[in-house]
Amino acid sequence: MRQNKKILGISLIFLFFFLLTLTLMMLGFFQKIDSSLQNYFSNPESPFFISLSLILSSLFEPLTVIGFSIFLSLLLFFKGFKRESLFLSTASVFGGIFIILLKEVVQRIRPENLYESGFGFPSGHATMAILFFSWLIYSSTKHFGKKNRVLISILSSILVLAIISSRIYLGVHWFSDILGGIFLGTFLFCFILSFFRSR
Repeated sequence: MRQNKKILGISLIFLFFFLLTLTLMMLGFFQKIDSSLQNYFSNPESPFFISLSLILSSLFEPLTVIGFSIFLSLLLFFKGFKRESLFLSTASVFGGIFIILLKEVVQRIRPENLYESGFGFPSGHATMAILFFSWLIYSSTKHFGKKNRVLISILSSILVLAIISSRIYLGVHWFSDILGGIFLGTFLFCFILSFFRSR
């Protein structure tokens, strides 16, 4: 019970960070930071890194991650891992709902780019990457040995960093979009985790 309260407390802290980021973004606080980081990441452009970023963006498109998560959830459910299955499916569905609703409510314009349109805040890629790989790391602590847990944690962290960096490199998100996605994903993961642990 005490551990669940700690996790719930952490989720509320990240909810506060998300709301703070949203508020500061709307007040223009991130304008210079966003522009500076955008210029830093995108100059000079490299064909190799553009191709790599496009591949990462395509593989970890939010709808793709949600679809894969639901498919994986079904496999886990029929293999007997019901709690892991329900956790993953709940996290992916709620992540998708929050991303769609918040993008429509905030309506933050993306940087000018050649690759994507639509609203940018919060970053769906960042949100879903945090949710999926946090679930993967957490689940690995229950079913794998120490070496495999460490390997999964390192690879997951590298992939998350690569995914969020690729979004800025392609110029499809401002830094504050990414920050909002990280905070939103962490809040949702911790909140859902506290719910499942309490049951």
